[in-house]
Amino acid sequence: MTNMTPSVPEHGPAPSSLRGIALDLDGVIVDSMRFHAQSWREAFRHLGFDLPGEWIFEWEGIPFAQVIDLALARLGAEITPAEKQALHHLKYQHFQATFQVIPMAGISALAQMLQAFGYRAVVATGSERAVALRVLKTLGLAEIFTAVVGDDDVTRGKPSPEPYLKAVERLGADPACCLVLENAPAGVQAAKAAGLFCLAVATYLEPHYLAAADAVLPDLNAVASLLRQEYADSGGQGRWQL
Repeated sequence: MTNMTPSVPEHGPAPSSLRGIALDLDGVIVDSMRFHAQSWREAFRHLGFDLPGEWIFEWEGIPFAQVIDLALARLGAEITPAEKQALHHLKYQHFQATFQVIPMAGISALAQMLQAFGYRAVVATGSERAVALRVLKTLGLAEIFTAVVGDDDVTRGKPSPEPYLKAVERLGADPACCLVLENAPAGVQAAKAAGLFCLAVATYLEPHYLAAADAVLPDLNAVASLLRQEYADSGGQGRWQL
């Protein structure tokens, strides 16, 4: 097994070759989607709709207003603007009351490995930045990430490329040296629209949902193994060789 501790060049790599990694939050760092799905189900139930929880997994990362429209279209239903606002409020209330910060299996070891390799990491999420920062702090990972790009930092959320374009800007790295780690179709679409290499992890959905990614892996341990081998091959500089 390759030693995880990198050897750092005396003067450091050139800025253009610095590696950057952008990670989604829900389903990559924190095991939160079960709470989101149940909260949406409860909100829709108040209006008399039975919303399958697996639909929410498909729409992970998409702004709330679009989730409501997608759900209504699939249900073949129409509601008033006031009812849409009520749905959003009910979902938020239920989520706040039930959400527990549970780390995804393998995230702590992966984050520590990225830090040891000298890779700069940023979170790009459909959640609000304050929520993401609170999660990272609770998990003891806040110092590992250079920045957080939240829903309130962009005008268009995933699947728009804007969140990942902003993430690359915050990383200050060449896009060719930036990697995205995602677990949702909208996030994969956003990463590819931003012109970035994307690894997907099948944490909630079957791999075929994530087929637009450059590679789909079963879990974060597999991601760590791949990146460890890539580091051994590349020395941790320049374009990703995945």
